[in-house]
Amino acid sequence: MSATVTVVLPTRNDRADLTDCLDSLALQDHDGAVEIVVVDRGSSDGSRELANARRGVRVVDNRSRWIDAAVGAGVAVADGDIVFVADARERYEPDFVRRGIAALDAGASTVGADRRPVGSTSFGRAVAAVVDTGFGTATTVTQARVWRVSYGAVSPRVTDHAIGAWSLVPSTVMDLARAGADRGRDDASARRISTRSAMGAALVATTTAAVVTGRRRWFTVPVAHAIAAAVVAVRVGGEPGVAPHRAWLAIAVDHWSYAGGLVAGCVGRARQAG
Repeated sequence: MSATVTVVLPTRNDRADLTDCLDSLALQDHDGAVEIVVVDRGSSDGSRELANARRGVRVVDNRSRWIDAAVGAGVAVADGDIVFVADARERYEPDFVRRGIAALDAGASTVGADRRPVGSTSFGRAVAAVVDTGFGTATTVTQARVWRVSYGAVSPRVTDHAIGAWSLVPSTVMDLARAGADRGRDDASARRISTRSAMGAALVATTTAAVVTGRRRWFTVPVAHAIAAAVVAVRVGGEPGVAPHRAWLAIAVDHWSYAGGLVAGCVGRARQAG
């Protein structure tokens, strides 16, 4: 008898990508039942309503900005023997679930998505090219994970086996800016301190100091960032359908929106603590 599967899909203002993602999950070729649980984190763009109108999709509300909290809410109501944690900005190959289960059964300690970024517009293709370089921040999505449920408990496995998925990157400047700000606020809320977050905070802090004080030396960081972005943009500009100026804009919007969201999230936490 084939194992039953629950796919937990946290979402927040992902309406533009959600239909493609749900379509790909609905086409899985796994022999057993595949339940889809969308955990909405307070969407205001109709994402919740779109998911709720889909047959075979269960919607759970979770107002926390923390993705981990949303995942936990989905796992708590999952009926499947195996739980996949997916991302609303990705679309999945038809054999994604089947191959994931096969990898677990073969002894893999973890299964995760081998994500390939893809854009549907000229700007989206530039964003995808930037993500491929590792220079992107906000557009990097949470890795899909596979968990096996045993005796009512969920045991996370560390990823050591990759299966295919397409990462749907933001296709407009505004979509990218929102994604960047959301990821920055999420990292601040979860207190995820990394090189990326430190660089984002430094970018905002030094630029603000330069503008407020008028001291030229403070412009060193934003100028160095712009030059580095230009180098990456020229490098990826040779790829088909990718214009260097769009790649540079994608990097700038990505990094600045993430940094702004990070600072806003930190300020919000400080006010709550006060």
